[in-house]
Amino acid sequence: MRISAVPLHEADLIRRTAVEGFAVTEAWSPPRRIPAHAHAALSITLVLDGAFQERYAAANHTRRTPHECEPCSLLIRPAGEVHENHLGKDGSRTLSIEVSPARLELNAKRLAPISRLSLRRGQAFLDIGLALSRELRHSDEASPLALESLVLELLARLLRLEARGAADAAPAWLLRARDAIHAAYRDQSLRVSRLAHEQGVHPVYFARAFRRHFLMTPGEYVRRLRSENACARIRSSAASLAEIAMECGFADQSHMHRALRRRFGLTPRQMRRRP
Repeated sequence: MRISAVPLHEADLIRRTAVEGFAVTEAWSPPRRIPAHAHAALSITLVLDGAFQERYAAANHTRRTPHECEPCSLLIRPAGEVHENHLGKDGSRTLSIEVSPARLELNAKRLAPISRLSLRRGQAFLDIGLALSRELRHSDEASPLALESLVLELLARLLRLEARGAADAAPAWLLRARDAIHAAYRDQSLRVSRLAHEQGVHPVYFARAFRRHFLMTPGEYVRRLRSENACARIRSSAASLAEIAMECGFADQSHMHRALRRRFGLTPRQMRRRP
C-alpha cells in the first residue's frame, strides 16, 4: 500500500510547508480518480473549492458510506485508513493538515477524541482553511507562528465539537433545511419563512437553531454560498462575469463584485487572473 502525504499528479498545484509537527498542504487537483491509498499520519482535509467523493476500502467496517465533500467540509482520517477520491467535474482545491507522530504522541490524550469524528461541515472550517491558504501564499517571518496558531485553533474547535457529542448535533429537520438552501441559494426569493414552513417549525425557532448550529444567520449562509460558488466559477469557467453573477444568485455584476471583494479581498477580475 502506497503511503503518501498527498498523492501527486502532474497537473496538481501544490504549496506545502511544515511547522512544529504539522504539515500544511494546499492542493488543487483536476477532475480525476485518485487510486486507493493511505496517509502515514492523522490527516485533516478542508475543502476550499470544488468537490470530491471519498470512498473507503471494503475492509473498513467503520466507514461503509462514501463521503460527499464540498466547500465548508472538513474530513478527518486516522493514520493508515485506506481510501480513494473521485474529484468532481471542476476538480477540488483543498487544505490538508497532517499531524506528525511526535506531535501526536505529545498531545495523544487531548487529540485522541478527534479521531472519532469523520465528516463535518461548517463555515468556521472554511474560514480557517482560507486563512491557512493566505499564510501559505504570502509567507513572511510571522507565517510559521500564524500557521501553528490556526492549526491549533482548528484542533480546539474539533475537540469542543466532539465533546458536545450527539446531544448537540443538528436535528434532522435542520440538516434538510440546509440541503434545501444548497439547492436553492441562487433563488432571490428564498426566505426563512419558507424554509421554516417546509420543515414545520416557527421562523424564529428556525433562525435561532440555524445560528446555533452553523454559527451564522441563514442570510449570511446564503451570501457565503453565492460568493464561494461564484469564486469557483470565475476560476474554472470562461463565462462572462455578468453571466456568473446571474448564475450564482446575485442581483447583477456590481453586486457580485462588492460581495467577493468583501469576502475574499479580491475583485472578480483579480480572481480570474490569479493561478
